[in-house]
Amino acid sequence: MVEIKDENPLESCENRRTRTCLRMNVTNVKAYVNTLENHHIEVDCQEHEWGTVAKFLDPDGNLCAFKDTDKFERQVLDWKSSIKKTKGYERSKNRNPKKSSNRIEQNLKKKKS
Repeated sequence: MVEIKDENPLESCENRRTRTCLRMNVTNVKAYVNTLENHHIEVDCQEHEWGTVAKFLDPDGNLCAFKDTDKFERQVLDWKSSIKKTKGYERSKNRNPKKSSNRIEQNLKKKKS
């Protein structure tokens, strides 16, 4: 995913090029951070309640990031299930089975007469 990013903490003012970030969702951000640091690549790692993000610059100076996919996917699944529950509640709240069956019976009687 390419994200619009206002600032890059790893770049100095004179090196600024673009304000986008190539983000890759991975299962183990810290393992990737260790690999990058072992190759002497500076990494800005941030912990959030929704997951971990590690930002770094590729050899061409582009801002890249690894994001914790497990926490993000859990967050999306929780959100989807809450939406389904809400929609299901609204449907059942707005639907009266007795009224529906009464309407059907009335239509049948009209057709017979």
